[in-house]
Amino acid sequence: MQQLISKSGSIRAILMRLLSVVLAVVLVSCGGGSGSGDKPDKTVGGTISGLASGNSVELDLLVTGAHAAFDNVNRDGSFQFAENLSTGDGYEVRVSTQPSGQTCTVENGAGTINVSDVSNIVVTCANPRLSFVYATNEMAATVAAYAIDSTTGALSVVGSPVSTGTGTFPAPKGVAVDPSGKFAYVTNEGDNTIVTYQINSATGALTVVASISTPAGSGPMGVVVDPAGKFVYIAETGGKQIATYSINSATGALTYANASISGGLELYNLAMNPSGNYVYATLGFGGSVNSFGINRTTGALTFLNNWSSVPVISINGIAVDPNGKYAYIAAGDGGSLDGGVYTLSINTSTGVLTQQGSLKATDGEAQALVVDPTGKFLYVTSNNTVIAYVINSTTGALTAIGSPLNLGLNSSPRGITVDRGGKFVYVANSGTNTIAAFAINVSTGALTSIGTTATGSNTQPQAITSY
Repeated sequence: MQQLISKSGSIRAILMRLLSVVLAVVLVSCGGGSGSGDKPDKTVGGTISGLASGNSVELDLLVTGAHAAFDNVNRDGSFQFAENLSTGDGYEVRVSTQPSGQTCTVENGAGTINVSDVSNIVVTCANPRLSFVYATNEMAATVAAYAIDSTTGALSVVGSPVSTGTGTFPAPKGVAVDPSGKFAYVTNEGDNTIVTYQINSATGALTVVASISTPAGSGPMGVVVDPAGKFVYIAETGGKQIATYSINSATGALTYANASISGGLELYNLAMNPSGNYVYATLGFGGSVNSFGINRTTGALTFLNNWSSVPVISINGIAVDPNGKYAYIAAGDGGSLDGGVYTLSINTSTGVLTQQGSLKATDGEAQALVVDPTGKFLYVTSNNTVIAYVINSTTGALTAIGSPLNLGLNSSPRGITVDRGGKFVYVANSGTNTIAAFAINVSTGALTSIGTTATGSNTQPQAITSY
């Protein structure tokens, strides 16, 4: 096939071609370098796949550590280096310049020339797996999608925010994405509905699949999806129960399965352990958390135990570490200065919660919290700040990392999430209509501000998640 030079006329291209000629002369005069003395009549090539239209990938051919040839391939199919090698030559093919926005890998790229040509080198190019952030806007009655820049962590808006309901005040509160990244679910506390969205895997854009109604006054709020992608669980503030819905694997649509009563108290937020065996529900102003076992076949819940805060203060958020050993509870009443974080251990055999030590004080009322994907760090919003903690892997105890970072006056943070790569933290600020972004030092867990993204005037973002 015809080989095209993507950087035609470049100094590097000219020098490399001159070098390949010189090396070819040397190889001939030396009997093929490390080879047996045969003339260089063996070709080296293979196939390339996945290369995006308009892209090119530069491949280098090395012989006994020296550059013998390079080629720029600009389309899928077979490729072959222009320079031949001799029997006995050791060779290696590398990607020296990656195509724009893609990563190419080489298989069967090294060996020794024998009596045959080399044609089994496989170059595979792929787009990086994109990550997205989804945030509900309570006043605007929308859910917005944002693409994450994998290098800087900056957010870019994906299309226009999508409506969550048509009622007078839908009040979208909760948002969750299924494990496959195919569907997103939003709860509308105001109009008692749950909306299913399909996610465009390439762009992150949302398309409405269906909206279902929950009982009048149920007030759906917190939402989680089980790790197998079979069930969605909804915390109802008015219904005072956890409702279970089965997922249609093809469309993402929900079907009501059953419910578990909380004992007459309002439910707000949910968290699930990584194996999908247990779900935990915060009882808000009741100052406690209920634990439930999950039937993995039917999705039905069985009450396990209740943990209560002492003194009794509002429970505002809950997060379970990715190892399933600890649950962290954000606590504090509106405007109080005595809020903070409780550390609870999880009995991995029974799912029961047990408090570990006393309340870990924050800057005031702790509103939301999240554990990073490695289970090493915890991030908490409190009194217009975000606080980073190191998690003791043996005890679950927390140690603050530096000082709290200011989110801004009257920021009123409502939700927090970490991208699945564990590189960035995002905070939804209801008071300032922004999403604040922070880069994570993966060694220490410390945060560095990387700016904010406006969500729109009077949108009041609430829940936020990433995938």
